[in-house]
Amino acid sequence: MDLEATTKRLLATFQIQNLSNFAWSCAVLKYKPRDDLLGLVADRMEQKVDEFYPQALTNTLWAYTVLKHPRAQRLAEILAPVILSKLPEPDKELMQAESATGGEFSTQTVSNALWTLSSLGVHPGYELLDRLAIFVVKSSQNFKAQELSNSVWAFAQFAHHPGNEALRTFERSLLERREEYTTQALANTTIGLSVFGGSEDDGLNKLFNDVTPSWFRLSECNSQDLSNITWAIASVGAFQSDLYKAAVRELFRRDSMDFQLEGLKMLFHARLMQHDFDPERETVDVVYPDWVAELGRSAWLQQTEDTRVSTFQKEVLETVKSLGHEPYMEELTDDGLLSMDICLKDKRVAIECDGPSHFYTNLTEGLTQKTKLRDKALAVRGWKVVTVPYFEWQVEWGAGAVSAKSYIEKKLQAVGA
Repeated sequence: MDLEATTKRLLATFQIQNLSNFAWSCAVLKYKPRDDLLGLVADRMEQKVDEFYPQALTNTLWAYTVLKHPRAQRLAEILAPVILSKLPEPDKELMQAESATGGEFSTQTVSNALWTLSSLGVHPGYELLDRLAIFVVKSSQNFKAQELSNSVWAFAQFAHHPGNEALRTFERSLLERREEYTTQALANTTIGLSVFGGSEDDGLNKLFNDVTPSWFRLSECNSQDLSNITWAIASVGAFQSDLYKAAVRELFRRDSMDFQLEGLKMLFHARLMQHDFDPERETVDVVYPDWVAELGRSAWLQQTEDTRVSTFQKEVLETVKSLGHEPYMEELTDDGLLSMDICLKDKRVAIECDGPSHFYTNLTEGLTQKTKLRDKALAVRGWKVVTVPYFEWQVEWGAGAVSAKSYIEKKLQAVGA
């Protein structure tokens, strides 16, 4: 009798350790058993949820995620609350996986939990993410470089701000332990940090200006990693760094056909941010390959054409009209590169209706770095930006037309409109 048949026959006797080991082994071997045996294993796991311990939890989630099994999402939703219940107190340090005993949480289990949940798009709740961020800060010296990279990437995927101390920890580890990072880990760490704009006091900008380009091994990067690194540097304004110049030079050695749509869009945005920073190239004499302007522009413009109008946007538009203005919806800036939710052409005012995606999920009033870059780009083009956060609008609109009109009127008066 083969191993799969034996496993199926004895499955009802398997304990959590057996079930987790079986799934983990399949993932390591990149092997998918016949007759959806992994589905049967998942059934058994769901019956024994309360018996899970940290290593079995994260190994199981990792295995089903790597294998892209259809039950991965459901398992993650079931096991995420269990992870929180099993976490040690914040004052307890984590150890490396090989040092952890008794099924305790290790740096590897924390990293795996963050990576798998973010890969599956299963938000485990703010409390769990905040507590995991504490462990990163307290035990960073025990985390491997890959584990730190996975962690900051996961926080970025969730748009969950891990706190300034955690961001400083990620930056410091990158500087002090750079030789331990693979090129992909370097790229994931920099793009993860750039989602938050780095730590306070321009920490990420300083990092990019301080490092020697050779540390990033740009020639070894694949096309997407190179796009990520270039965009990350540009997003914090480190245009005068040697690293930025080296990253753009590396693009001349690449075939444009190696870059996917997302990578092309990021490179075009980086080039655009440089132009906005120094239009006459007086302080930043960096030139991109011609294909970035050609192919990147095409990729970039696709997002300006995706102009789905929300109910929120329509409500604000009608309110602006009721104040006697003549607003336009989804207009482009003069160069045709940026789309505005609503604008008053005669007053050069751009009104942006910012929904949840424009804020960090755990900081209600914390505009994302990408949103700040949008506002900065509009301002450079001569537009006064009025932001209407969704949570403020819900209150004002819910209070009635008079309240909504007063709210918008004050917003417009604040920019002289």
